[in-house]
Amino acid sequence: MPVSEVATIAAQAPTTWLMPAALGALGGAFITAGAALMTQHLARRHENAKIAEQRAHEHAKLAEERARAQQDAMRPLEAFAKRGDEVLSPIEAAFEDYGDVGDAVFGCLKPVALHLDLPLQIIMDALPRPLVDQLYQFALALEVRADWLDKQEVRFAPFDVWKLELQRVVHFGLLACDHANGIRRELKLPESAYLKAWQRHFVVV
Repeated sequence: MPVSEVATIAAQAPTTWLMPAALGALGGAFITAGAALMTQHLARRHENAKIAEQRAHEHAKLAEERARAQQDAMRPLEAFAKRGDEVLSPIEAAFEDYGDVGDAVFGCLKPVALHLDLPLQIIMDALPRPLVDQLYQFALALEVRADWLDKQEVRFAPFDVWKLELQRVVHFGLLACDHANGIRRELKLPESAYLKAWQRHFVVV
């Protein structure tokens, strides 16, 4: 019962039962108000719990999507390291035979075509910003270095050109391994035996 009604009853009631009736009505009003407040409090707690649960679910979903995107970004880096390891071996062999046949040894080498396949944009959007920047900078530096080497072919002897090409493969091969290893550490994935082998190959050149 609202407090205003309690006051009305009190004004109209006989004095013999005025006090007990007023106290009873007032107590009922307080109980009703308290119950309403408790109901509102419990409703707010329930709503807050639902919001917290929803946010936790969204956070877990975003973390899962980001981890999946990082794995998708790691694969082209490892593929690049594998490709670098493959093209490095014939260049090394050519330098080993250089003393016997001279520049002719480089005639059997195929032009080195190295490129990094960037993930789809939807994957890039889910990646941490620093990793996105690393990938773009890697691809850009690789392209700039390749263009520069193409322009040096008319200036340098084949020995020097292929020496620079070897250095390019080693540099970007190591960089790809470093970036891929960084993602593995971030995701708490085990080390890749293949990646370690390629990295050792690049280091000893």
